[in-house]
Amino acid sequence: MHNVFENSHEDGAVMKEKKLLKIYANIHKMLSNPKRIEIISALQDREKTGTELVRLLGIQKANVSQYLNVMSLHGIVEGNRDGQKVYYSINPKWAQAYSHIKEAINVLMGNKI
Repeated sequence: MHNVFENSHEDGAVMKEKKLLKIYANIHKMLSNPKRIEIISALQDREKTGTELVRLLGIQKANVSQYLNVMSLHGIVEGNRDGQKVYYSINPKWAQAYSHIKEAINVLMGNKI
C-alpha cells in the first residue's frame, strides 16, 4: 500500500535539495566575477573601507559599491559603519571556505600558480 506521508517527506527532501542546489548555483554565479574574488582576497587579512578597496583594486567606486552590495546580500561580506565610513569584512565562514578553495586549487594545479 502507498503511504502518503512517506512520499510527502521524500518530496519535501527533494524540494529542499533542489532549493539548496539553486542557492549553490546563485552563489557560484555571483562568485564568477573575478573582481568579487579580488574583494574577498583583499578582505582576507583585515577589514577595509570601500575607498581602500577602490584604491587597492583599481576599480570605480560605483562598481565596488555594487559588488559589496551583492556580496552582502549573500552573506559573504559584512559592513560596519563607524561615523561616515563603512568598514567591510569577510564573513568568517566564507573566509575559511575561500582559504580551502585556494588550497585545493593549488594542490590540483600542482602549485603552478
